[in-house]
Amino acid sequence: MSGSRLVKRNGKLLRVDQPGEFKQASRSGTTDMRSTLDCVGTLRVLERDGLVRREVYPVIPPRVEYELIELGQNLAGLLTQIRSWAEQHAPDIKDARARAMAGNEGDWAA
Repeated sequence: MSGSRLVKRNGKLLRVDQPGEFKQASRSGTTDMRSTLDCVGTLRVLERDGLVRREVYPVIPPRVEYELIELGQNLAGLLTQIRSWAEQHAPDIKDARARAMAGNEGDWAA
């Protein structure tokens, strides 16, 4: 199995692209309890749906690794395309939101 892995170490979620290469998955470098629980819940759903493989190591501190399997790797390609589209069209979306907010003050959710 190849691909990126998410590894929880010392309470932080890390992305592993190559053996021994760790990148913090969170942008800020810190993870609050709520976002950690949200992430764990999402990973469990992805495991249930056959997109990731979860491996628990009986060590202290606890260590869990998640790896994209074939179905998840297939989906990752589509998500990359969606991300590229969103980045390309972000100014258009921002402009449309501004126009909608100006025309319907208070009617739109943030």
